[in-house]
Amino acid sequence: MKFFHHRDTFRRDLWAALGGLCQAGSMGLPFHGGAHGALQWLAMLILAHLTLSSRTSRACVRGAFVFQSVALAMTFWWIFISLHVYGEMNALLAAFGVFALACALALYWCGFAWLFYQWGVLPCVGEHLSEPLPKDTTLKKPMSSSGGALQIFRQRAFLSSLFAASWLLSELCRAQWFTGFPWGSSGYAHNDTWMALGAPYLGVYGIGAFSAFLGMWVAHVLWLKTRAHTDSGTSALREIFKHSPLVAWVVLPLLSLVVWPLVVHKAHVEPIGSQGGAGQALSVELLQGNVPQQTKFRNDRFTAAQWYYDQMVSSKAELVVTPETAFAMTLDELPRNFLEAMQNRLVPKAQAVLFGIPSKDGQAYANSALGLVGASSEVYRYDKVHLVPFGEFIPPFFRWFTDQMQMPLGFFNPGPVGQRSLKFSGQRIAPNICYEDLFGEELAVQFLDKDEAPSILVNLSNIAWFGDTVILDQHLEISRMRTLELRRPMIRATNSGATAVIDHLGQVRVLAPAFQRQKVSASVEGRFEEPTFFAWWAARWGLLPLWGLGLWVLGVGGLGRLWARAKSR
Repeated sequence: MKFFHHRDTFRRDLWAALGGLCQAGSMGLPFHGGAHGALQWLAMLILAHLTLSSRTSRACVRGAFVFQSVALAMTFWWIFISLHVYGEMNALLAAFGVFALACALALYWCGFAWLFYQWGVLPCVGEHLSEPLPKDTTLKKPMSSSGGALQIFRQRAFLSSLFAASWLLSELCRAQWFTGFPWGSSGYAHNDTWMALGAPYLGVYGIGAFSAFLGMWVAHVLWLKTRAHTDSGTSALREIFKHSPLVAWVVLPLLSLVVWPLVVHKAHVEPIGSQGGAGQALSVELLQGNVPQQTKFRNDRFTAAQWYYDQMVSSKAELVVTPETAFAMTLDELPRNFLEAMQNRLVPKAQAVLFGIPSKDGQAYANSALGLVGASSEVYRYDKVHLVPFGEFIPPFFRWFTDQMQMPLGFFNPGPVGQRSLKFSGQRIAPNICYEDLFGEELAVQFLDKDEAPSILVNLSNIAWFGDTVILDQHLEISRMRTLELRRPMIRATNSGATAVIDHLGQVRVLAPAFQRQKVSASVEGRFEEPTFFAWWAARWGLLPLWGLGLWVLGVGGLGRLWARAKSR
């Protein structure tokens, strides 16, 4: 019997790992980037079925840990490159660091999966599991009568809502606790599916929660039809395919997620500005220097700075944008007349530049973007708000870890939330730097005053630290989601990729080849519509409404459990 128990555990671990791989691949497959919403929902279906069919709470938590640790490790495995290749950290220590981070972040979902099992699975289907049934279990076996059908529907709705709330809260924890690292949140996979229709209302985390809800709904349907055969030793998968209606429960959602982008493609590729709210077209030039990371902050920094300077002052575009830290030195290290010389080369009031450079105020540094408009003496400045742990500041108690790396680490101060936009040619241009575009709720603060809301978003990035990997596609999908949430175009100037122009509908209009020195020219129209519903509530309360919704649903489940227990006494 122990042999069969271990074999079943191993099989469940394999399914959990497979689900984790689907989750990781949904945001960008190696050698074939881009979002894959069907793959993400399939991962949710696997996770929901494993959770629902767990015979003990320990098995549930184990499956949750395997799923999420594999999903996260395979999502941001490229951190290994920055640690080992560029940071010259020992390969084993670097691999351990990435895996430890994935395991630590997976604990969020493990905790909420345990709560879901205790408050959802055991009361609803505990009588069919090997774990002793709690006294407060009130839901019985489904019946064929109308009362039984209604009971099944309530059970399914309760489980699906509780599962979605648990998944939502685990993603919110990862997004905000300990500075937040929401890379790979499940909603990003649905940029091209019908679930993206919810982006301007509920944002990326709301989409992820709905995907979890739908996954548990279908998993419960499958579980009801196969449990008897599974308990008797018959293959659940074989039993599923004996029932064609059950196959439809899986195939139709998958098919809808795959076909939707093809059906609505023509509607999404309409010219920018064909709908109301567009401003005058702005010609932009995005500079992709492709400066090697090994020398970017050492030997090559003055050579790279000269190239960027030459391109900016010779460009005929109205707006020129460089990547993050295109100038890998402060203004004090540049010639004294650097800003004046650049301003004099710009056409007065008809040209502007936005370039990445570290700023220095006394002994304090900031990761900044400076803007110049024509021959104006005023210098626009944006300071990065959301800093990268280990790259731009060292978290407490982790000095020993960073001491293992041989790379220039920044010690920057964060800028204030809701900084003003660069006003130019009737546009309000709002920069964000590097992975700041992961935090849509922080970008939404700029929409608090609709008369000052940005018309164009600009991302300045340098993610060459992580090599020519799937991170380029993942970051592009993140920017696309921000355009869907906020309904504003975004232009991206990066050191090595993905330099791109994305319209307000999330469609990539221009994309430069990665890891090549490029000058990308495009025409962009700012948008001046009213802020989206997501921008309205996120600007005022951040992610608190989603926290409240998730905790309320979870609390209802917990209170229901306590109420049933009290009645049974």
